Amino acid sequence: MTVTPQYIPDIIAEVVQRVSARTEAEHGFQTFFDWGRYADVTKNLVQKEGQLTEEARRKYPLVWLVCDFPETMMVMPGVYSRTLLHLVIGTHTTPNLTMADRRDKSFLPVLYPIYKYLLEELVVTPELGYPTRAQLASHQKTDRPYWGGNVNYQDGVANMWSDFIDAVQIRNLEIQVIEICK
Repeated sequence: MTVTPQYIPDIIAEVVQRVSARTEAEHGFQTFFDWGRYADVTKNLVQKEGQLTEEARRKYPLVWLVCDFPETMMVMPGVYSRTLLHLVIGTHTTPNLTMADRRDKSFLPVLYPIYKYLLEELVVTPELGYPTRAQLASHQKTDRPYWGGNVNYQDGVANMWSDFIDAVQIRNLEIQVIEICK
């Protein structure tokens, strides 16, 4: 019997598919997923703009799993790895909105439901060993209105994306991936 490697971006992609089903059913919009470094995700978003159909060009709201992340391997029997995730939930916006407008157009109707559903769907993910809400509760959440940039993920100076976005940034979300043996 050998332990099968687990690819965390694939696990999170499945979680976001379930989130998307919920946002579409309850709020009327899909949620998209991408993972990688900033340059990779930006390139993928720009490529979507060049697609022929309107549906293929849709790219927001987006859940981005920021890579790279170190995994501590085999921390205990039954656990494949443990890691801290960095995720960004972003949605399209316009640059001249007030904070009240951003709250009413981006954060409350789009970003916060995705954030809530993401945590709820992580709790029911078998590959993560069905973590409790308490296990997922200890993380940093930062609202990023008209998200800007510097060298550390482009935070705080100018818009970091090729598009105008409002975002919720999640850092230090600890997950553990359970072993799958075959």
